[in-house]
Amino acid sequence: MSVRGACILSRLKRNVSGIAAVEFALITPVLAIILIGLIDIGRYVSDRGKMTRAIQTGSHYFMVGGDDGDRARQIISGNLGNAFGDRYQPQVSVAQFCTCAAVANACNVNCSDGTVPNAFYNLKISATYKGVFLTRNHEIDDDVRVR
Repeated sequence: MSVRGACILSRLKRNVSGIAAVEFALITPVLAIILIGLIDIGRYVSDRGKMTRAIQTGSHYFMVGGDDGDRARQIISGNLGNAFGDRYQPQVSVAQFCTCAAVANACNVNCSDGTVPNAFYNLKISATYKGVFLTRNHEIDDDVRVR
């Protein structure tokens, strides 16, 4: 290397006037990705909480004496409202099932021992969350025993 080249390199080593700008330019994209990821995860957790509260509302309907699956579906859907905007629309299902001694049985037929079968409702909300980095299927369900 020539003396002149060594002199230029020596001067560049001592010049620190643009270091902060270069460091900022290198770290900003990393921080932006982390921030967007945190917002994405926060929206997912918030949406999952809204779905859980809607299921709890439907379960409460049955616990206070409700016995209509379609009405429970309306209550759950009404509780969700337009909570997710245009991002997605969760699917709500309510299904009744009955058991006799832990064995599936028709709800309108008495058990073999003459007792009334235990009636349950399965409440389910399912949706696919599509965020910037995160795409996940949510599924919240709850079984409620009714008398």
